[in-house]
Amino acid sequence: THLDLGENKMGDAGLESVCAVLPRLALLSHLDLHSNQIRPEGAAKLARAVAECKLLAHLNVAANWMGQEGACVLFGVLPRCKALRRLNVGFNRVGDRGAAALSQVLPRCRGLQHLDLGGNQIGDKGVKELAKVLGRCRELAHVDLHANYIGDKGA
Repeated sequence: THLDLGENKMGDAGLESVCAVLPRLALLSHLDLHSNQIRPEGAAKLARAVAECKLLAHLNVAANWMGQEGACVLFGVLPRCKALRRLNVGFNRVGDRGAAALSQVLPRCRGLQHLDLGGNQIGDKGVKELAKVLGRCRELAHVDLHANYIGDKGA
């Protein structure tokens, strides 16, 4: 089952209704919530909901307003999403703190194959944290880090 709610500007209030339904969608494999003005509070609700979606293979939450705080909460539940293969969190202002939080859980996301972190204000510090664990992510074949703040010290 695919649920595409991208570019609807639902915000956290609308997302709350969606999150109430997600755990009951037993066959949900693709969820697209890009460009919906999801803030940190909404990201926390979404994290709780997607952790219950056992077949979720593709999650797109690009171009929202999750910030470092929301991203850290979402990243924390990723190891529970055993079927997850593709994750797009591009353009959410994840920053170095979010990248560090992701690096803590990424090795436990054993099936993840595609990760989009483009446009997230990740600098040298954050990319160094990610680089430390990428070698342990055997299935991860694609990592997108375009349009970040990576300089010569992080390259």
